[in-house]
Amino acid sequence: MPRITRYLALPFIRTLDGDLLAQSAIDMPDEPKAREMASTMVGTSATIARGVGPGFDAVTYVGAMALSRTVNRDAGGFEGAVVLARYGQTPANLSGIL
Repeated sequence: MPRITRYLALPFIRTLDGDLLAQSAIDMPDEPKAREMASTMVGTSATIARGVGPGFDAVTYVGAMALSRTVNRDAGGFEGAVVLARYGQTPANLSGIL
């Protein structure tokens, strides 16, 4: 199997400086589930590790994307990500994210 397509839900938070910051992508079994997960993430709270010091902070996801990404095992890497859907506040492009 040289090519495998992965489906992801990628949530975003807003930093204290006002920038959008991607959080960990969540693997989903198929496109409909990736869209469903991304749409339900917006406005939900999550707990993330603090960048400085011990402990955790509560954050709210301000946006999320449903993505697909194909792994080409023969070539040894990923093909470009395809945005399937956007919900809430998301960056205009994925450069530097994936």
